[in-house]
Amino acid sequence: MSGDDQRARVVGVGMIPVATRSRSEPFDVTGERAVRAALSDAGVEHSAVQQAHVGYV
Repeated sequence: MSGDDQRARVVGVGMIPVATRSRSEPFDVTGERAVRAALSDAGVEHSAVQQAHVGYV
């Protein structure tokens, strides 16, 4: 793989329970939980991540 490789890779999934905003923890807490679960699912250490993007639907 060359240094110019611009492909993205989805390597893990972190699913967490979803509730209304008034009944759930703050987004930063649930987001961290989802990211940690995705990294664990992928078997990837935090230090190996170059970029991460998240969204809310």
